[in-house]
Amino acid sequence: MRFFLLLTFLTSISVHAYEMGRGYKLSDNIHVGGYFSADYTKSKDEEYARLDDVALLSYGNITEDLSFLVELEAAPFYTYDFIAENGDKDTYFHKERLYLDYKYSQSINFRIGKQITPIGYWNLEPINVLRDTSSSPILSSEMFPKFLSGIDIYGYIPGSESLKYHMYGQKNEDLDEEYINIKNKHFYGISLENEVDYDFQYGGNIGEYISLDDKRSRFIGLNLKYENSDITFQTEALFSDIEDINTRVSDYKFATYIQSMYKIDPQNAVVARYEYFKDNALGVKQNIGVFGYSYRPIYSISIKGEYQVNSDSDLNKFIISFSVLF
Repeated sequence: MRFFLLLTFLTSISVHAYEMGRGYKLSDNIHVGGYFSADYTKSKDEEYARLDDVALLSYGNITEDLSFLVELEAAPFYTYDFIAENGDKDTYFHKERLYLDYKYSQSINFRIGKQITPIGYWNLEPINVLRDTSSSPILSSEMFPKFLSGIDIYGYIPGSESLKYHMYGQKNEDLDEEYINIKNKHFYGISLENEVDYDFQYGGNIGEYISLDDKRSRFIGLNLKYENSDITFQTEALFSDIEDINTRVSDYKFATYIQSMYKIDPQNAVVARYEYFKDNALGVKQNIGVFGYSYRPIYSISIKGEYQVNSDSDLNKFIISFSVLF
């Protein structure tokens, strides 16, 4: 009888301490949770299924003004190749985000550690379940380091309630060199975002980074977003001038995308995206069209399917994914 009462009590605590999408509330100030994403991809030359992102999260407040976030992720956790008929796994949890956030005022705040690079819109949503499509635009992976291991000073421009800035910098290697899209030893930038009203915002960014192979990239970008209860429209464009520090030879990259999402109802949505990418040094140029459907039974669960049409027809592909934020 005592065991039954104790089990009932502990179960009651666990149920009431857990909130889907926000994790377990360990105390008034600390939550722990996680997320995962699974997907299936088929193209002319590839067919595979993955348990892709598997992540653990902890976040909360240390004091009224000081907060933290820790995110550990293994990706791809497990991949099965249907053509080769074999599987591969990587169960090591890397440091994706690890930072302290100090709120000083509306105009000046400090974030120190490994964090999302504050550029545009797509890069600010690193969790699959929160995105409108299973795939990401090329711009988000090829044009700048997705994460910053350094400091970001941010807030609203003094005297303004709509113009937000980020000034960030790093002059060291990433906190987890094996888990970043562009390894670098020097990364600085400034981002501005004007929140015109609830529906409409636009901004831009400039910066530079030096990759470990001594390529200096100076970039400039623009972004715009409109969102209401039914429609979300967003676009980003970024140009990068790339110089080999040793040979002084220069070249460039350019990437852009335009995406529109229409909500049929609170659970169902259709999405379309056009992308353009050019790497002049490698002679690569791609035009990509993405057509997708999203079903979200609740905010923290997403089922998405999409078909990509590439200017290189061999790269056309179908993707379906299932993702959950705990």
